Amino acid sequence: MSNDLKRIPLKYCRDKAKTMYAYRLKDSDSRCEICTIENSKENPLEAHHYHTMSSMYAQWIKDTGESIPEDVDTIMEQRDRFIEDYRDQITNPSEIAILCRACHTNSSGAVKYRNEKLDIKFAKALHSVYGKTPSLASAPKQKRWVDKMRSKLAAKYPALNIT
Repeated sequence: MSNDLKRIPLKYCRDKAKTMYAYRLKDSDSRCEICTIENSKENPLEAHHYHTMSSMYAQWIKDTGESIPEDVDTIMEQRDRFIEDYRDQITNPSEIAILCRACHTNSSGAVKYRNEKLDIKFAKALHSVYGKTPSLASAPKQKRWVDKMRSKLAAKYPALNIT
C-alpha cells in the first residue's frame, strides 16, 4: 500500500483541526454570526478562521524551516506540531466565525430566513471583501467587519431581533 499523500498537506491539518470545533457547526443553537440564520440544507453554516489556515500553514513552514511533506506519516506528525503552535488561532471560539454560506462566500447574499427570503446584498460576503485567502494581519479587521455587518442587518430588519 502506498504511503503517498492523496491530498494537499493542508487538508490533513484542516481535518484534524476541524475535529476541535466541528461541534459548533452541528449544535442546534448555532446560527450565523451575521444574519443569525439557523443551520439548514439551504443555508449551511461554515467555520471561518480569522487567521486563515492556509496562510498560517505557509507561515509555519517558513518559520520552522520544515519542508512540505510528501508522505502520510510525515504530515500526520507535522500537523500535530502545527496545530499545537497555532492552537489559539485554530480552536479559540473568538478566532472562528460561524457564518452561513451567503455571508461567508456567496456574493448573492440571498438567504431564506423563517420562510421569508432576505436579500442581504448590501452586506457582501466576507471573502468577497477580504479575498479568497485573507492576510493574517487582516484578522482584527475581519472581526470588526462581522460585527459591523450584523449591526447593519439588525438596523435594516429590526423584527428579526438580531443582537
